[in-house]
Amino acid sequence: MARHRRGRRALALRRLAFVSHVLFPLGGAVGVLLAALALAALFVPPQVAVLAIGLPTLPFHLRLDALSAFFLLVIGATAAGVSVFAAGYFRHGEARRPG
Repeated sequence: MARHRRGRRALALRRLAFVSHVLFPLGGAVGVLLAALALAALFVPPQVAVLAIGLPTLPFHLRLDALSAFFLLVIGATAAGVSVFAAGYFRHGEARRPG
């Protein structure tokens, strides 16, 4: 039963319609969300998070300041634009026969 489910998932990923109608718009939404969060973080003081992962005596530190928020804004906006373009490109290719 599990093997049959994996086969169906693999088949769904091969379909251009699934990719262009579901995955690319989802990627665009994630890009817009990332850009919006980065835009909000541009105007606040730097934020630091310390995670208890990594080496035993050296925790993992994350810092979000204005410069990193700017680059997250650029990455998010670019990802959203690329996803919208790719969805249209793949939808245009659905109407054509391969070869």
